[in-house]
Amino acid sequence: NDTSGHEAGDIVLKTISERLKSHVRKNDTIARISGDEFTVLLSDINSYDDASKVTSSIIESFQTPIRLGNTETFVTVSIGISVTPDDSTNMDELIKNADLAMYKAKQDGRNNFRFFCQDMNVEVSRKATVERELRGALENKDFFLLYQPKVLFGEASIVGAEALIRWQYSDNVIKNPDYFIPVSEDTGLIIPIGRWVIKQAISDIRRLLDLCVERIKISVNISPRQIKDSNFVVEIREVFSKVPEFIQYFEFEITENAFIDNQLGNISRLNELRDMGFSISIDDFGTGYSSLSYLKRLPIDTIKIDRAFVQDLPNDKDSAEITNAVIAMSHKLNLAVVAEGVENVEQAQFLEAISCDIAQGFHYGKPMSLENLMEKFLTRVEQFNQ
Repeated sequence: NDTSGHEAGDIVLKTISERLKSHVRKNDTIARISGDEFTVLLSDINSYDDASKVTSSIIESFQTPIRLGNTETFVTVSIGISVTPDDSTNMDELIKNADLAMYKAKQDGRNNFRFFCQDMNVEVSRKATVERELRGALENKDFFLLYQPKVLFGEASIVGAEALIRWQYSDNVIKNPDYFIPVSEDTGLIIPIGRWVIKQAISDIRRLLDLCVERIKISVNISPRQIKDSNFVVEIREVFSKVPEFIQYFEFEITENAFIDNQLGNISRLNELRDMGFSISIDDFGTGYSSLSYLKRLPIDTIKIDRAFVQDLPNDKDSAEITNAVIAMSHKLNLAVVAEGVENVEQAQFLEAISCDIAQGFHYGKPMSLENLMEKFLTRVEQFNQ
């Protein structure tokens, strides 16, 4: 619906319905219970193997693309199964258990099925709860941004900050991204959450510019799910068409694992962002699927060395050699280098000595509110004026 319109969405749903009907028996029942969820009731099933055969044939039918006019689209299916009387004899309980098993199937990579078991109840139920709570948090605008400063070696001046989302879960509880980003990525909620982050960052940059801060680059993380979304660049273009002057203050950070699938499509979208004037950074470099072959093709400006290498500097010889090599290689490719996770003066001195460009970490400041970041800028300005 978002990328191709509701008419295309209707065609997809009708095609799915026909495929389901063609892979069950006449005495079975199919119902569409919500947007993209269907329930199938199989009667007279004698064994788990019987259910597996029906389910496998349904999944196999989705290997064929769905035609939408002159284009084709592939749809993945995740199926959860509960069996009576083993799992329950209560209808509502059976549906709930099948739903939990479906979440497990999605978590395990989609295009597969899982039978319900009691062990999955706790974890999958937790994720289902987080998803419901996230939808409420989006509606109630319960998120806020913190900023961790980036400091230029040599000048020791703040040249940017990374925007880090937090969830005001309750009056006294704040949830970090580790709690909710994996679930938002699995469910697609990362798309509206990411949209909110960008709009909030624009608002915060406006306040920084009111302080006459000119040298600032705010980094915003893009998840693999976002960059794979064909509508992502369209939305970015639309948002910044109203404030094109803000593009120069933005940097998008993306991790290496975003290029495991659909590499060409993702690189194409990054090129579009770069053509619009955005800076692009590869985050957590060295811990994912580092490849010089794709690195030279990516339209990037900056590489961020992962904290896993920085934390053992300067004493660990291997970390020191790898960090030195990454910095030298990046500079040969005309890329700037940011070291994240810098926590002490020894690490900072070593990184500066091997020509690292920018540092980020607790040594320079923990993630802070926009107001505290503004105070840091004001302090720098006052020191300069004195």
